[in-house]
Amino acid sequence: MYAQIAVNAPVKNTFDYHIPPELDGRLKPGHLVQVAFGTAQQHGIVVGISDHSDIEQTKPVLARLDPRPVVTEQQIELAYWMSERYLAPLSACLWLMLPPGITGGRDIRVTLLDEDYQTNDELEQDLIALLKRRGPLVGKQLSTAKALQGRDWRKAVEALAKADVVESVRVLNPPRVRPKKVKTVALAIRPDNIHAVARHLGKQSRRADLLEVIAASPDDAMLVDDALRLSGVAKGTLNRLAAEGHITLHDGKPQYVTLKTPPESVDEVLMQLRDGYKYLRILERLAYAREPMPIKDLYAETRCNLSDLRKLEDEGLIFFSESEVWRDSLAARDFVPTIAPALTPEQEAVWSVIEADMKWRAWSTPPPTPPRTQGGGNTPP
Repeated sequence: MYAQIAVNAPVKNTFDYHIPPELDGRLKPGHLVQVAFGTAQQHGIVVGISDHSDIEQTKPVLARLDPRPVVTEQQIELAYWMSERYLAPLSACLWLMLPPGITGGRDIRVTLLDEDYQTNDELEQDLIALLKRRGPLVGKQLSTAKALQGRDWRKAVEALAKADVVESVRVLNPPRVRPKKVKTVALAIRPDNIHAVARHLGKQSRRADLLEVIAASPDDAMLVDDALRLSGVAKGTLNRLAAEGHITLHDGKPQYVTLKTPPESVDEVLMQLRDGYKYLRILERLAYAREPMPIKDLYAETRCNLSDLRKLEDEGLIFFSESEVWRDSLAARDFVPTIAPALTPEQEAVWSVIEADMKWRAWSTPPPTPPRTQGGGNTPP
């Protein structure tokens, strides 16, 4: 059997390679392989399988690099069309469909075939036991496995593979390229609940805690001892709050305290004391966005930092996520055509009809009767 292979080189043709016995029945179109090309080894993609070749002497396929095809048969057909249409090498068209770095790293995957195999070699015993517990493993996993660390497990794999106890196949490492993602943040509460949590935003403030207790009292006056006990602050905080003009202390025994700040202004004072306005701006901006917002944009618009966002996350007011970003290198570029493209005769016939209609609409003069195209009836005399 022979494989037609598009070698990753600036050549137009495909090349025939015979399939060695160890790969018989294991190659199909789309597989990535390694072949000898000239005086070096190159990667190639199988584009066809046949039982004969016009070449008298062919080289063997050296290796299948992964059991999974890297392109589909539909992609191979598309690559042939691209090659013919644009006079480009077939391999160049095929490699456009592969992610960058796909051939940069290779490994092996070891699968246990005979669980009952008995061996006197300690390393082979440990390897079989590991594969029994964890199933098929790649070389990187075997190297980091505690039972095999510092030991030459590759020789054990080769010996067991020759005895058909394990199967060792080449595999490609996952490509380095990844979808571009940006970190986002979104509101975790309903926008209409922002006002209810606004007074609690910001840093810890004893004065704010005391003022909040006094403002929540059902009576106009509150015992000082009760206010201090419920807020958990000392009397010095009470005196400072009075000096700032937010409360009034009444002499007497027992001593009472009343709210001096208008009730409708208490929330504003609490936010000032707790320095909560920057957190309110964050929540209001996220409410306006109505969808997860890139963190870097939120930084720029609200001048917040990650510490601020972490605080809001800890309070259950926002949550972090990620969004995939489509890469479009032409998104910010406008192309203004200056030269009309060359038209085929068929396109020219259609364009003449469209152009005549456009001129008629511009000058209000009836256009000439367009000729009928093939399939639309006979052309009038």
